[in-house]
Amino acid sequence: MLDKPNINRNSSRVLRAVLITSVLLNFAVAGAVIGAHWRGYNPIKKLENNQRAEGSFYLRALDKKQRQDLGKEIKKILDKKMRRPSGVSKVSIKESVILLRSDTFDKEAFSKIMSEHAQKSNRRLALARELLLKYIDKMSFEDRSLFASRIEKTLK
Repeated sequence: MLDKPNINRNSSRVLRAVLITSVLLNFAVAGAVIGAHWRGYNPIKKLENNQRAEGSFYLRALDKKQRQDLGKEIKKILDKKMRRPSGVSKVSIKESVILLRSDTFDKEAFSKIMSEHAQKSNRRLALARELLLKYIDKMSFEDRSLFASRIEKTLK
């Protein structure tokens, strides 16, 4: 006769619980990684955005209605001045895609296209700054004082 090994039922249950817990923990970690990737979390990009938005505390210091009014003004003027909201033409985007897909990479041509895109973006930012300045200039003394107080809170 074949002898069955003497296995303690309690140790079998403990082992099964440990394995199930391990598998569930692996699924949880994998889900967190996939979820972060799906949401587009990128710590380097987040740092770049924070550096790019250095002046945004002025906008955050406006109250909700003021931000909405200023946003409408900016949108109205940008729509008049630039056909596409991004200020980037489809032609230059297609050129950059062609350059990226070519066998030999033309670094100078790609750099030129990127510079053009950056110039358009900087023009939009300059326009938005100019409109913000005009908006602040139209504020009453009391509104400017409240605005200054809200900016001051961001320093703390």
